[in-house]
Amino acid sequence: CNKVMESDGCLAACWLDGGASKIVMEGKEKSAMECARLPRDRIVASFDYSSTLLESGVLNDAAVFSDTMNVNFHKEKEAEEGEFSVDNAVSVMNYFLQQKDSPHKDMNMIIQLAPSDVGSNDNDVADVVGSIGKKCQESHHGSGLITLMDPTPYQLGMSYASCMKTDRPDGLFTTVVCTRSNEALGLVYSSKLTNCKQR
Repeated sequence: CNKVMESDGCLAACWLDGGASKIVMEGKEKSAMECARLPRDRIVASFDYSSTLLESGVLNDAAVFSDTMNVNFHKEKEAEEGEFSVDNAVSVMNYFLQQKDSPHKDMNMIIQLAPSDVGSNDNDVADVVGSIGKKCQESHHGSGLITLMDPTPYQLGMSYASCMKTDRPDGLFTTVVCTRSNEALGLVYSSKLTNCKQR
C-alpha cells in the first residue's frame, strides 16, 4: 500500500495494464485505496480476522472503494485462544450480504481458511466448508466464496463435494467420466468419496 501511495496510484494502474483483473490491498489502508483511483470492482480489500472487525467500521470504510472483501481466518487461531468458529465466518459474510437496502448490497465476500485451522482430519475441512456454505445460502442473497489455503487434493475434493446436492434417494451423484481430452466415456453414479479419491 505504501508503494501505491508513493506512486500516486500509478502502480495500481500498471498492475491492471499488465493483465491483473483485480488488485488486493490491505483493507485498513483507506488512503491507499483512495489514492489508487480505481473502480470498486477492481479492488479486493483484504483483512485478517479479529473479534472486533465487525465493530471497528473498517469494512464500511473499505466498501466505499472495493466491492470485494477478503477475510483471512488463518490468524484467528494464533491471535485468539480456541478453535475456528463457523459462526464467526458466517457472521462476517452476512455483515454485508444481508443488507438488502444498504448502498453496499452488491458486496462479494471471500472467506480464507487454512485446513489446519478447522480440524484435525480431512473430513473436518469438508464439514466446515459445507456448514459455512449452507448457513450463508440460507441467510443472504449476495455472493460469497470460501478459499482454502494449501489443501490436499482430497480436502479440496471433499470440500467441493460438501456443497453438492443430489435428488437421488441413494445419495449418489450423476457423473460423466471423461478422458483428459474431454471425450465422454460414459455415465456413472458415484458417491462423494469416489469423486474425491486421488488418482
